[in-house]
Amino acid sequence: MGSAIGAISGVTGVGKKAKRGYEAAGDQAQYKPWDVTGSYFGDADFDYANNKANYNLSPELKQLRDLFMNQALGGVDEEAIAQGDFFKKTGYDMFNQGLNTDITKEGGDYYNQLQEIMAPGRAKNEQRLANNLFASGRMGAGSAAYEGGGYVNPERLEYLTAMNREDNQMAFDAQSRARQERLNDMQTGMGYYGMGNNMRLDPYNDMYKMFAYGSDIEKMGQVPLNMGQSLGSAAQSGNQAMAQMYGMGAQARLGSDLAGAGMFTQLLGAIVEGKTLVLNLGSADFEVGSSNQYSLTFVQFCPFNGLETTSYTAYPSAFDDDAPEFPVTLVPVGDSVNEYTIASGWGPNFVTWATGNPAYDGLYQYSGTIVINDDFTIDFVGDDAWATGGSGEFSPCTQEFSYTLQQGLFTSSFTTDVVLIPN
Repeated sequence: MGSAIGAISGVTGVGKKAKRGYEAAGDQAQYKPWDVTGSYFGDADFDYANNKANYNLSPELKQLRDLFMNQALGGVDEEAIAQGDFFKKTGYDMFNQGLNTDITKEGGDYYNQLQEIMAPGRAKNEQRLANNLFASGRMGAGSAAYEGGGYVNPERLEYLTAMNREDNQMAFDAQSRARQERLNDMQTGMGYYGMGNNMRLDPYNDMYKMFAYGSDIEKMGQVPLNMGQSLGSAAQSGNQAMAQMYGMGAQARLGSDLAGAGMFTQLLGAIVEGKTLVLNLGSADFEVGSSNQYSLTFVQFCPFNGLETTSYTAYPSAFDDDAPEFPVTLVPVGDSVNEYTIASGWGPNFVTWATGNPAYDGLYQYSGTIVINDDFTIDFVGDDAWATGGSGEFSPCTQEFSYTLQQGLFTSSFTTDVVLIPN
């Protein structure tokens, strides 16, 4: 009936016009990035209907991007990796060789080699010394050694002492040389090992660099996309101002149309359910009948062919207070449109709320069946012995239920009022 009154009074048409006006204002206020074409970086376009955005690289940048990407994704240089492995292993072996060097043996070998080199020269020096001593008649000359033990030739003693000092220096130098060569071998091995490791990693680094170059080129394609977003943001204030003007126009049109429909709406205000319209009939020419006054009582009629939805929100109350609301799903009993089962008639935590004890959460939910009678009164039949049921009414026009439940669970007697409103 509300739709009929709206159509007659013109309010429905007014509302539709206002809706279209406000929708147009909303469309103007939307943030809309701009499409960009002709950029060296490429193009960008926005699909507002499907909330999508696209960008395309220019042919030049696409060619450059593909060059880098193909190089990156073409695989690594296996030959370079093998060369790196060779130098890495060579350095490893050289380091271990130096680490395991016997310095004493190496020093002794160097010392012996020096002795072999110097032996001929020393033999000539000893022969020359003997010849000089013999020629000068000092071959048999001698003096007592200060530490005792006999006589020695002073010149020969001086020569042997010099040889002994020279041998000691050669032994020290041989050991130092052995240590230095050991250290050189270890350092050289470490150098080869590091160089080889870098050589085998270089192909991977080159591949990563090529990929990074290609990615940077790809990001350049987003420049038109960002330009379109920036231009859309710059124009947003103008769009909002235009939307405000559209909205003001729609509001003015709504006020004007409502004012035009107001007079007739006032007449129809009396034509609601349960109200009476009194008509006084008169004529200048004749009497209409024994009475010129007629009364019409309007009753709203809504045909009922079943529930429009089974999803409801329940609003229970008891003890002059509102209990927690809860969602309800009504389940038809078979093919019936007049009987529905309900998992909880007063709420899954009603007993917790009534007693203040959370231990009752989910207990004593008061399940049952709601029966809609022909006169739209309802009966609530509880499933448990303590759920003694109740009664109420159903409105076919609003699809709302209202019922009052009795109970035998508590020792004190009270009732619970519940209203089910469709979602």
